[in-house]
Amino acid sequence: MLIASKAQAHITPKEAAFGDEGIAVVRGYHEVVAEQSEDPQDPQNLVIDSDLVVSREVESKTFRTIREAQIALEGLANTLAVSPEIQTNREVMEQKLAALIMDARIRQGERFSFRERLVTSMQLSPLWVPNERLTNLKHAINAALPEGMEYRREDKEAYEQTFVLKTAPEVEQAVRAGMDASKIALSQFFEPQAEAVEPEIKEFEGNWSGYVATEDGKIVLKVNTNPDYKYTFGECVTLAGHEYAGHVEQLVQLQQAIERGEANPLLGLTSVYTPDAALFETVGQLAGSRLVIDESVPITRVQMLIDRLKTSVYNNMSYLANIRHEDDAAVADYAAKLLPFEDKDALRSRAEERRVAHYAPYLMCYEYGMRAVDAVLEKSSDMQRAIVPKLYKPITKQQQDAILATYAS
Repeated sequence: MLIASKAQAHITPKEAAFGDEGIAVVRGYHEVVAEQSEDPQDPQNLVIDSDLVVSREVESKTFRTIREAQIALEGLANTLAVSPEIQTNREVMEQKLAALIMDARIRQGERFSFRERLVTSMQLSPLWVPNERLTNLKHAINAALPEGMEYRREDKEAYEQTFVLKTAPEVEQAVRAGMDASKIALSQFFEPQAEAVEPEIKEFEGNWSGYVATEDGKIVLKVNTNPDYKYTFGECVTLAGHEYAGHVEQLVQLQQAIERGEANPLLGLTSVYTPDAALFETVGQLAGSRLVIDESVPITRVQMLIDRLKTSVYNNMSYLANIRHEDDAAVADYAAKLLPFEDKDALRSRAEERRVAHYAPYLMCYEYGMRAVDAVLEKSSDMQRAIVPKLYKPITKQQQDAILATYAS
């Protein structure tokens, strides 16, 4: 359910019609990809991440092949190019369609350099986090750990015994605490629009500890209790902030904007293969950062620092795999030396994941999100209150950069 809000509609009938046509095509593309995949439930085979426009009751286009869907996507892009009267969210839609077209071409076997994929899919360039920054983070982690414990493999068991939650009810309690805390903190920037979401905490396959999705138009938050994941209280708080105060709140605001006629309905289909994913992850990182979470509490500070280091190391794993073309073993070994509390087999899986052509660009957007968060945190409280609400709106990466530059300290 959404909190009711009234505002004058802005999109024109032609813009709305274009959005509905786009919804039909993208849903059809999503369906043909799932039909032709070996595992339709694998997140990497799902084009649509969230569908916020179920209420529009737009029927999917039927495609026999991905090539047919690609042609329809190109038709949409051409229509937009010759329709200057379609202005609302124009740049966002241009980038979204270009990314989906590239995704379709990759799924048909076309090869592009990683730089090309990253620019088109996420509007980003490859980024390497310097070793000095990683070393400084490790020093900060050591300073935050209890006396007698260090961030090294020999102390992994002691760390887990001290910090890791033992049962699913403990995880659920910590996630709910994080949701409550992040919603209260978010209210310093604007009135939160998302009502309480019931977290679904259970074991499921996949490499995400938690994620937000839509089921029949309803936004849901899922937390994975797969034994591969070992949660601390701080992890749960950060996860809740990222997913609830970040993704859920942003999705609700977007859904409201579409319903009020302030945003094109095509934006209601989100995907990890399009640039809006990078913007969503920026907001997620913001909401799971010290802007929202109280890092003065030692039990949360140490986990926030570890999470920050993991984000940077995972980014560099993508760089090593796709720019320097190092093999999976070398990429995993690099990460293991920097992340002594992580399972080596899990790191090997993360290295392999970074080889998936259409999925790899998305995995680099988290570090960029943290860079944007760092830029926000450097500013005064008044500037933060001006910036944060703007980052929750449907914007492009270039518009995000312009917002941060406008409020330069």
